[in-house]
Amino acid sequence: FRAALQRLKIGKRLGTFHVFQHAVDAIAQMKPKEYSDLIEDISTSGELKNDYNAKKRALAEANHRLAVASSDKRSVMAEVSQLKLQKKEAEKYKEYAERLMAERKILALTELFHLETRLA
Repeated sequence: FRAALQRLKIGKRLGTFHVFQHAVDAIAQMKPKEYSDLIEDISTSGELKNDYNAKKRALAEANHRLAVASSDKRSVMAEVSQLKLQKKEAEKYKEYAERLMAERKILALTELFHLETRLA
């Protein structure tokens, strides 16, 4: 029976199941943290505490890296959006400049035509 319980990692230090009244009173007066420590000690889960804390730190580090990567992605996407707007503005400026040059060309030709007609 003890071997089966130990294989399931339940109570490696099983002695007897006699519980004295002062032990019950002591447990009843424990604070939640002390009670949790007692349960961990009885269930031997305290042995896994270091491994749990290491994995918890690894999870926190992974979440931090994810947050940094997400922030970087957002900033890159904002920069790409800004560059698209700048490109659109540059194309618009180029179109206006071409229209201005065409209008100036027409104006110059019109003035030249009027000069020729006055001189002729």
